[in-house]
Amino acid sequence: RSLCDALELGAADLAMGFHLVGGCCQSQALVQILSSVLGCPVHVHRGSQDVGAVGAWMVAGLSLGWATDYQLPSTVQVDVVLPDDADHIRYTQLHSIHRSLYPALKDAFHALAAPSDP
Repeated sequence: RSLCDALELGAADLAMGFHLVGGCCQSQALVQILSSVLGCPVHVHRGSQDVGAVGAWMVAGLSLGWATDYQLPSTVQVDVVLPDDADHIRYTQLHSIHRSLYPALKDAFHALAAPSDP
């Protein structure tokens, strides 16, 4: 959520959702949390381990005139996870609290993250 704030991404930017690939897609709970935190759909690609090959195929198809845009081929299956509205409201409240506390706790967070001497 903080990254979206830093990039100045608003609700209109996130309305269509975003595509998620990689190992995190294996956790339905993590995908649901991401969707609810951001308040937008998350498109999870089945077989996401092949996403590099699919991307290369899309670029090649566009370059060779087989395609006119970067739309996913119909053979790629995508599950869409929608945000839970109640959770989104709660995450938004918690994010606001975190943003107000972070400046005061920044040094403590860095100290906790620093490696300790044995």
